[in-house]
Amino acid sequence: MTGGVAVILGRTGRNFAAGMSGGVAYVYDWTHDFAKKCNRDLVDLYHLDEAGDDSILKELLKKHVQYTDSETARKILDNWDTEKKTFIKVYPRDYHKMRKLIREYTKPGISEEKVIEKAFYTATSQD
Repeated sequence: MTGGVAVILGRTGRNFAAGMSGGVAYVYDWTHDFAKKCNRDLVDLYHLDEAGDDSILKELLKKHVQYTDSETARKILDNWDTEKKTFIKVYPRDYHKMRKLIREYTKPGISEEKVIEKAFYTATSQD
C-alpha cells in the first residue's frame, strides 16, 4: 500500500505491512494476535487517536454497513466505545514523518508544491 486508507475486518496473514510505505491501515484485532503477525520493519502500531485523528475509521465503517450490510461492521458500530479499543492503526514511519512535516510547513501563501518539497528535504536530510 502506498497511499490511502484500508480497513481490515477479517483475519490477516503473517508479514502484514511488509513494504508498506504510505497510507494507513486500521486492523480489527479481535483475536489479539495481530502484532505478532505484523512486519514492523517500516511501520509503527498505535491505538485509535494515539497518532492523529482517526475519525475516518468510524465513517468508513458506516459506509461499509450502508453499501454491504456487513454484520461485523454493524456490530462494531453498535458497540463502538468497546470495539474501537480492538483496532490497531498501522502507520508507516516515513509517511507519518512526512505528514507531520507537511502540517508544520503549511503556511498561507506557500504553495503545496513548496511545502512538500521542504518537508521531503527535511525528512531525507535527517537520516
